[in-house]
Amino acid sequence: MKVNESFAGIDHGTTGIRFATTDGRRFEFSREELREMSILEIRGKIEEMFSDVKLFALSYSMGDGIKGFENIKYVKNRGLKETGGAGEFKGGGTKLFEAMKSFPCVLIPGIHRENFLDPRFKVFSHGASPEKIGLAFYALKHGKNLLISDCSSNTVTLAVIDEKLIGAIDACIFSPGWTQGPIDLEAIRRIDRGEITAERAFSTGGVTKIFSKDEAIGVLAFFCAMEIEALKVLMRDYRIEEYSICIGGGLSENKEFVDLVTSLLGTEVIPLGKWASAEGCAEIAEKIYLGAKEILGFPVNF
Repeated sequence: MKVNESFAGIDHGTTGIRFATTDGRRFEFSREELREMSILEIRGKIEEMFSDVKLFALSYSMGDGIKGFENIKYVKNRGLKETGGAGEFKGGGTKLFEAMKSFPCVLIPGIHRENFLDPRFKVFSHGASPEKIGLAFYALKHGKNLLISDCSSNTVTLAVIDEKLIGAIDACIFSPGWTQGPIDLEAIRRIDRGEITAERAFSTGGVTKIFSKDEAIGVLAFFCAMEIEALKVLMRDYRIEEYSICIGGGLSENKEFVDLVTSLLGTEVIPLGKWASAEGCAEIAEKIYLGAKEILGFPVNF
């Protein structure tokens, strides 16, 4: 069921923060742009562009302080277990979060030890940040059983079974991304020597730390395919034989990258585009407005 109202999703990405609405509008703030704006200025820009939106759905940072979908006005510590963690902090996203408190807005949870639907994943403290839930919801148009790899600054891969987000492999764990990646032995030694912080090691651990941009496409496609293959084990364990494989993130718009992943996997790969997460978040906002009590297996407490 669709309603003749407008809803908006917000993808809190590594390089920019994207807004998309259910009626087809798109807008992107760069992190640097937001850093230079005041909360009042950000609020004014949102009012100017999205005054007709009935409900926003916001992804923010790790989202590990909440287990389900919550009203932004009532969450503690911006939905985080603690501040800090993996990825670069520039401050613009935090200002946006504060600005969004003035609007009807649902905060999307991350996937983490407190809400993994398959308990075996609890060995990891974190599986996926909240914008990946938006991506997974968007991908449901391609089936109820899915493997989805989000490939851009970092790489995160998700498994959806019977429209529930069962498992996720975070960027800190397996495949590197373009700029970010797991902390390897060399990085551990540099951290121990006090030459670099763990956050900085992660933020510079991607394929471009070693390879040129031309080479990096092929290297990243290789690791992306490996991560997808790893989660095929989960699909077999759940006896899921038929499922779609999707690629999200900025690199899903790069034909060379998608073709390489397709060739390595030996099966069709569906590119979703870099706006899929924001658009999926907008669709989540609409579903919650219509009264949904659960999305992708996680409770709605809005």
